[in-house]
Amino acid sequence: SGGPAEHNTLLDCILCKNVMLGPRECAKCRKGFCKKCIDDYIDELIAGDYRVCCPNCSTTNFKLIDPHPLLKKQLTMLKASCDNADKGCTQIITYGEIEKH
Repeated sequence: SGGPAEHNTLLDCILCKNVMLGPRECAKCRKGFCKKCIDDYIDELIAGDYRVCCPNCSTTNFKLIDPHPLLKKQLTMLKASCDNADKGCTQIITYGEIEKH
């Protein structure tokens, strides 16, 4: 099997392509986004006076829901090196600790 950098792409935000933080899903197509990414996307549409629609399936009946519990469980099992690894931090942190670290 691959190294620690490999993960399930189902856990990636379709907007930023990184692992979802504060995951949300489109109720129709079930594609996932980071909470911040989708909030920013919606704010831009509203600011530009566009109809709010899903960036994946384009439904205009766009509702955000919590992802499936199994997907959330997969996220909590992820481990990653700290974003400050380039500055010398050697800590391996779990998904749940990312924002606190």
